[in-house]
Amino acid sequence: MNTFKEKFKGYLKSKGLSFTSARINVFNATLAIYGHFSVEDVFLYLRKIRKSTSRATTYRTINLLVDGGFISEIAIYNGRTIYEWVFGKEPHDHLVCIKCGKIMEVHKQKVKNMTKEVLKKNGFYPVNHRITIKGYCNKCQKKEEITKKNNNKS
Repeated sequence: MNTFKEKFKGYLKSKGLSFTSARINVFNATLAIYGHFSVEDVFLYLRKIRKSTSRATTYRTINLLVDGGFISEIAIYNGRTIYEWVFGKEPHDHLVCIKCGKIMEVHKQKVKNMTKEVLKKNGFYPVNHRITIKGYCNKCQKKEEITKKNNNKS
């Protein structure tokens, strides 16, 4: 974790920005919230642990983490952008349920191979990679089928 923090500190310095206690708090919160998170999740977590950081500072710091390549936007659900840590992690893709918001990670070699093949074929060097497939999870598909059956009885 110290490596991540040092990299973020270096990134801020390269932008002429300070590594303030508020930015440290937001940085630490994004690591403490395991998995996927929204800015609101980070803000509420900070309030819960009694770290005083404004919503504006939370948003600005999240944007810095995105711009620096530490975290990535993976989906928008109910008007909220969902993020995850990508720095130091193997690239992967996501399935997002548009009904309940469930996010499933896809770590499949076939997808990685296909992506590499497409990049190579097109002579393309990626700096970011994100594939998100939106649809209905198994649970919500079953609920939808029940709703469809009930509507057909009327």
